[in-house]
Amino acid sequence: GMMYLEERRLVHRDLAARNVLVKSPNHVKITDFGLARLLEGDEKEYNADGGKMPIKWMALECIHYRKFTHQSDVWSYGVTIWELMTFGGKPYDGIPTREIPDLLEKGERLPQPPICTIDVYMVMVK
Repeated sequence: GMMYLEERRLVHRDLAARNVLVKSPNHVKITDFGLARLLEGDEKEYNADGGKMPIKWMALECIHYRKFTHQSDVWSYGVTIWELMTFGGKPYDGIPTREIPDLLEKGERLPQPPICTIDVYMVMVK
């Protein structure tokens, strides 16, 4: 689904488990396009103004510069996969949102879920 959005130059900006509907094991739908933006022509990024943002799902460049790209959607995808593999775990649970940027700058990442192989985890944090 995210590849489909990228092919159509749409940056979702709010990918999270709460925005994925499962119709069947092989049929899932991405929802909530309230923050989504269409990139025009040769644009590679969308620069957002103010407003509330889902910090714990966001890449560092989004947090610091409010710069959103298909690559920042991939970061959110990794967090979403982590949510699924922890059966609805909350990313960075117990850590105040204001501390997330420093945590990411230090190279901290979400822990490997117990059901996740090391190979899959390495793809998730890449």
